[in-house]
Amino acid sequence: MALFYFSRVFYLAVTIAIAIAIAIAIAITIVMLNFNEVGNSH
Repeated sequence: MALFYFSRVFYLAVTIAIAIAIAIAIAITIVMLNFNEVGNSH
């Protein structure tokens, strides 16, 4: 039972970590695109 609970918590932690990584990647992409647009306009 404890092992099942641990694996469930571990799976949840991995899912959250992946979601955060994707969010950071999207944020960096948006910042880079905005930076490139500003650089091209000047």
